[in-house]
Amino acid sequence: MPQYIPEPSRFRRCLSSVEVPPKMLEGISIVKVTNNGRTKPAYLTLSEDRFTIYITTSKLKKNAKVGKMEMPRPFLKKVTSIGSTDEETDCQSSIDVGSIDRLQKGQTTLRFELARKMNSRVSSPRKSLSTDFIDLDVDRCFSIVYSGERTLDCMISDVDLSRDDVLHSLQVLFETYTNAKVHAGNDVVLLRHIWVDVDKDRSDSINSNELAGILYRINLYKKRADTDKMYHSFAKMMGLDRNGRRKGISFENTVTILHKIKRDSWEFKPVHNIWFNLFGRVMNNGKDRVKVSDESFLKKFIWQKQGESNMTLDEVGDIFRSLNQLEVAHVATNLHLSPDDKNAAKFIDRDRFEAYLISMENEIFD
Repeated sequence: MPQYIPEPSRFRRCLSSVEVPPKMLEGISIVKVTNNGRTKPAYLTLSEDRFTIYITTSKLKKNAKVGKMEMPRPFLKKVTSIGSTDEETDCQSSIDVGSIDRLQKGQTTLRFELARKMNSRVSSPRKSLSTDFIDLDVDRCFSIVYSGERTLDCMISDVDLSRDDVLHSLQVLFETYTNAKVHAGNDVVLLRHIWVDVDKDRSDSINSNELAGILYRINLYKKRADTDKMYHSFAKMMGLDRNGRRKGISFENTVTILHKIKRDSWEFKPVHNIWFNLFGRVMNNGKDRVKVSDESFLKKFIWQKQGESNMTLDEVGDIFRSLNQLEVAHVATNLHLSPDDKNAAKFIDRDRFEAYLISMENEIFD
């Protein structure tokens, strides 16, 4: 059986073409403000895929074998939502671009306030304290606010880059990520977020052991024997021989496995029922229903179920075009419509219908 090779994930590569100062990929010198207001030198390094910001006490080294920086692993143990982490400590070593809420210039956070108080105590003529406190220039200081209320507070000390250079690059990355996320399914977004941490051998593929780690991280519990059986069965179906199964499956195929697990779990069975109850189990051609038309969606779901009598067929077409741009598991559906396909505004499949059910655009649905 020939090996099945799905189309590469667009979302996973959405930041690779964003231009950033080369030194951000190598590591720039900063002064980090800690929880208690103390200051210490550190390095800020952007990962090659531009999704992760690393803060380390020493400059990262380049791996001569692969020609890439040896990035530290995030300390994140389990995912409860995109961008969430365990309780913060001063050993925080990474920030996912997707978890950024905003960027701030100057010294406007609690840590900077503590740093100012620390500096006043140290500089007092009545104090003769031995300290390594580093003075902070307000014009070079900034904060990354992420995961709700957490902050990385620091000052650019690198002579080759300005604060505005760094903040501009981070802002462009954040905006690019935000725009790309709209066009990615939940399975794709979730796996991208944890991929770097679960791909332990850095092979850019997932084997059976690493798949078990993924399931643990996203709170899907299966017996190890069942995970192994599912992995090997799926890999064989994808055309991988024994050696290929030992090396692992791709990011895109791992998304498909997660989609299959979700589809087979009882928590998501109600989506099937909603789909079939609204639109019928069988299409006009006698086959199982895999898609729904814009007219049927408007009449049976929008008007009848939702009670949104003011919505028009043209508005449904806009919804369908947006949904058909979503990146979902490649073998999860029989319907693949490119945005410029004339049918992209005429039909959606069950996976994109589910995406609409849980989207913010459809907040009325209960």
